[in-house]
Amino acid sequence: MDSMFRESELMRDKWDVIHFRDTNETYGERTIANAIASTPTTILDNQDQFEEFSFDFLEENTTEVVEDKQKKKFRLTELGNAERIAYEYGHIIKYVNEMGWLIWDGKRWRIDTRKEIERITAKVLRGLYKSEEEPEVKWARMCERRNIRMNSIKDLMPLVPAQREDFDKHEYLLNVENGVIDLKTGELSLHDRDLMLTKMVNIEYKKEEDCQNWKAFLESIFKDVEGDTDYELIDFIQKAIGYSLTSDISEQVMFFLYGGGRNGKSTFINTIKNVLGDYAKQTNSDTFIKKKHDSGANNDIARLAGARFVSAVESEDGQQLSEALVKQITGGEPISARFLRQEFFEFTPEFKVFFTTNHKPIIKGIDEGIWRRVRMVPFTVTIAKEKMDRKLPEKLSMEMPGILNWAIQGCLKWQREGLGEPKSIRVATNSYKEEMDIIEPFILDMCFLNPLAKIEAKELYTAYSRWCEDEGEIALKNRTFYRLLENKNIYKKRGAKNKVFLNGIGLQKEDYKYLQKEESSVTTSTQENALITPFKLS
Repeated sequence: MDSMFRESELMRDKWDVIHFRDTNETYGERTIANAIASTPTTILDNQDQFEEFSFDFLEENTTEVVEDKQKKKFRLTELGNAERIAYEYGHIIKYVNEMGWLIWDGKRWRIDTRKEIERITAKVLRGLYKSEEEPEVKWARMCERRNIRMNSIKDLMPLVPAQREDFDKHEYLLNVENGVIDLKTGELSLHDRDLMLTKMVNIEYKKEEDCQNWKAFLESIFKDVEGDTDYELIDFIQKAIGYSLTSDISEQVMFFLYGGGRNGKSTFINTIKNVLGDYAKQTNSDTFIKKKHDSGANNDIARLAGARFVSAVESEDGQQLSEALVKQITGGEPISARFLRQEFFEFTPEFKVFFTTNHKPIIKGIDEGIWRRVRMVPFTVTIAKEKMDRKLPEKLSMEMPGILNWAIQGCLKWQREGLGEPKSIRVATNSYKEEMDIIEPFILDMCFLNPLAKIEAKELYTAYSRWCEDEGEIALKNRTFYRLLENKNIYKKRGAKNKVFLNGIGLQKEDYKYLQKEESSVTTSTQENALITPFKLS
């Protein structure tokens, strides 16, 4: 019966997977046992009826046929045990140095956290009790010793090898309960162990499913300045989530979800996490916050390897974003990370970060290298307590197939149109950038800008340091201060007596010792001079 089923079109990988831990039976063994138990009459009970149709196929080549059907022989050693296990179960077990054992469960390669490999080993070795050869039965009794079984498992490792890079290589495949979705087309195919997928969305894909409560929720939390539903922003959000279904990080962006309390941020993020299942991870905001001894990728980053959607929850006021790390994880280049007390490994980040916070993290850089990666998503609505729907999470949980379908449609739309940047995102991000310009307040309070002005660099930095002390701010180091001025097109230049000057800026309410005029290289003037009308360069 077993061989007949294996040759039929009904054969599936789960046939050899242990499904019944109380009896250590595979799915196939239980199926055959149930078939036998539910069949009261067999051909042997009606032998006379079928006698005229019987044939003896073993008249001439009996020995040859029997030899073909004999089980393969293995040495009765620990290595022989490993070879026996690999022969019987090698198609559904893999060993990866950094990950441990992985076992195919019929839908995905699952990391073996339940010691399934020990059950498989015990099952195979106890199968020797059925042997008609006494040495094999005796060896089966020897294998009841745990140390023999564990040594056999060690010997099995090099017989079924795999590497971390062998798994989850397909950027546009999404594993779901009822198959594998091709995110390029939205089409569903059967699960396939050769695809080497380890993650799964615990939802069935149903193209016809809708999500009316989810859509109504989005319409209630994304509003424009007039209080009307911002459908352009909702379209962006759908494409952003669809983009997050993939391993593609070509957009090179990080999403910041900003707003006060009771605005739907948590419900939004939690729902998406629930939809994405194994593809989603959550981490503390500290993962992306600059630390005193910031060494880049850490244990938190190692945990995110293989994720596609990452939510970073809440940051404290005044924390600085680790800009180098953000550039690294959004840049598409391999990074090194490691778990505590383990070796470094290299991986290419595939995750899209959704940083949820009531406080905007500080970004000191004002170059495009960091700001082109920032997408500030404004949550401007505050939901009144009496209007809060306490049953909304339950309602949304009933719409998971529809929300998955909504996200897949967003993925297809993103591939057609690109992510884009709606007006509300652009305005919020520009406002964020202006807030983070940490020397702009000093310039507005104490300086004027004019192409004809210049001041000794040391004098301006001294004034800046005094201003920081008066305002309770921490002064930047002089090199950083000058670099930020260069971003505003204010450059250092060496002048008379080997002094270093800054061109294009001066201090207010003082005599301006170095104000350039066309007719004179150096002169003294006061702020009333018509040539020093303040204006903004940047």
